[in-house]
Amino acid sequence: MKTRLKQIGWRGMTAMSLLAAALTAGGCSSTGLQSPFASQNTQPAQPKPLAEKPTSPADPKQAYDRTAFATTAAGPTDIQNRFEKLVVKVASFTDAQPSGVAVSDNGRVFVSFPYWTKQPEVALAEVFADGTIRPFPTFAWNRWDGEAGPSALNSLVSAEAIFVDELNYLWVLDSGNPQAGDGIVTAGPKIVRIDLTDNTVAQVFYIDHKRQLGTNSFLSDFRVDLEKRVAYLADAGSGAIIVYDLTQRWAASRLLGDPSTAPVPGTEFTADRTRAAGAGRLGVWGLTLSNDKQWLYYQPLGARELYRISTQALLDANLGDAQLTHRVELVGDLGTAIDGLWLDQDDRLYAAGLENHAIIVREPHGLVETVVAGPQLKWPDSIALGPDGYLYFTTSMRDLVSPYATTSQRSEPYALLRVSLDKVQQAAKASRQAEEARARANEARFDAERARREAEQSLREAEAKRAAAERAAQRVSQQSENVYQAHQLRSQASRSIAVVTQEHQQAVLTAQASLQIAEARTSAAREATQIAERLMRLAQNRAEEALALRDKAVDAHIDVELAKAEAQAAERALEEARLVFRESESMLREAEQSLATQGVNALKAWSVAERANKEARLRNQEVLSAEASAKLARQIAEQAVQEALAAEFAEVPGFTPRTSTASVPVQD
Repeated sequence: MKTRLKQIGWRGMTAMSLLAAALTAGGCSSTGLQSPFASQNTQPAQPKPLAEKPTSPADPKQAYDRTAFATTAAGPTDIQNRFEKLVVKVASFTDAQPSGVAVSDNGRVFVSFPYWTKQPEVALAEVFADGTIRPFPTFAWNRWDGEAGPSALNSLVSAEAIFVDELNYLWVLDSGNPQAGDGIVTAGPKIVRIDLTDNTVAQVFYIDHKRQLGTNSFLSDFRVDLEKRVAYLADAGSGAIIVYDLTQRWAASRLLGDPSTAPVPGTEFTADRTRAAGAGRLGVWGLTLSNDKQWLYYQPLGARELYRISTQALLDANLGDAQLTHRVELVGDLGTAIDGLWLDQDDRLYAAGLENHAIIVREPHGLVETVVAGPQLKWPDSIALGPDGYLYFTTSMRDLVSPYATTSQRSEPYALLRVSLDKVQQAAKASRQAEEARARANEARFDAERARREAEQSLREAEAKRAAAERAAQRVSQQSENVYQAHQLRSQASRSIAVVTQEHQQAVLTAQASLQIAEARTSAAREATQIAERLMRLAQNRAEEALALRDKAVDAHIDVELAKAEAQAAERALEEARLVFRESESMLREAEQSLATQGVNALKAWSVAERANKEARLRNQEVLSAEASAKLARQIAEQAVQEALAAEFAEVPGFTPRTSTASVPVQD
């Protein structure tokens, strides 16, 4: 078996989008027929996603976080120059609208021209290095007379897609549907196999469109599995995958109207600022096989999600569409409507992005990146990877011509382009390096700006410190005045303390004298009381004696008068004693009152002296606190002045500011 692809190195290309196109989504609808393999018509289930989740195509605005100091993006001239350095125009076509492209093992390039807007002069051509073309394989196969029947059997009605297999055979898909919707021509739909060794048609596989296709069928792309001798065709009109048995020569629709093969309702998209109104209503458009032929990848034109399904399930006649829909897997959102698909030997899936004018690639791990993009990519159509490492693709500009545009808006020829993946990788590396250099420059600019801002901030802080120092100096002056006033108050307090102390001493002496007098009077009163007590005891004794005598007189019948006289004398003595006792009590009360009055006066004088002493001590503490605050304010002012001077002369060479090391006293 011949080898038709060589390994192409591709290690994490960064986004190289040279122009981003803003595109809008819109609406579509679809119709379809019952698949011959389906046993019942049930509502299809949503496809399950793959375990790996791919990302959307790299966005240049997200690839590099532009700061406030980032440089201006490249203008249209720079984009044009870079695009022309990467993309090479192989050939241009004035009237013929190209679609399919294929490259053989020995580098031969072929392009198909379907019958879309008008019948092309050449339906299939070989493109030479100088850009000229030649009808292929013969002129007869390129001369359909426009009628159904014999002429369509041996000529190409509308060659939609082509590819070269691993045996170096060129396969051609003829939709047999001229002008993409006028109706399928009898004997028109077919698959043609051409031997590139002798440029002859080896086989023709006709498709009975009346029994094997629907009335709305439009065949847009295909792939062939030589080992299983089966072809997989994309039916964009019906929204289905056609499985064609090359041995039995029988076709059957699979996944008819399934969400994965039908357009998403309401989808429309724009390209080149023109609205592709009808494109959003088409189903599965581009498809390709995995290298082991175990998976079929596909995407509707009216959608942005890529799907895949096992070919084993598609070939299982026991599975109807209701069962097949559960075998569909969602690969991921490519972020754009696409046309052609191509899978290389390393399982990198290339796609023609219509909305972003780009060729994108999905890596095996799921990352989606941009290979190349630019305004020249007006509806990039089919893709083919050549043995020379170039990726070939056509620009069919479908959105600029009928039926997707009411009037033709095309102003330049159609083209066959190619891009070297090696050069793309080198350009990607250079772009990364340029972005890194730009990022470093931006970082340096940002650092410089930050340093400038820090210097301005330091200057503002120095000004603030100078203002603070001036305010501190004002506070020091005010506190000095307060200290002077405190000294005056201290002097007055000292004088007041001296007067109060003198008065206190005088009051203490007076109190002591009064206390001595009171003590003397108290002693005299005590003596008088003792005398009165002795007299009272004597009077009581005499009274007792008189009573005894009276008793004796009564008993002895002595003279009553004598007894009465003695009794009266005793009573008088007792009265005198009582008078003396009352006088002594009066004198004692006077002495106690005098002593209490003098003691209270002495206590009052002592209390006044004590309060004066406390006030004097408080005044002294205030004076000491004012002196400490003044000293602290002077130290703060001196330090603030030194810092302000240091900030002003920081950039003077050889200047070393002196710093204050004085300690600040702490008040408890």
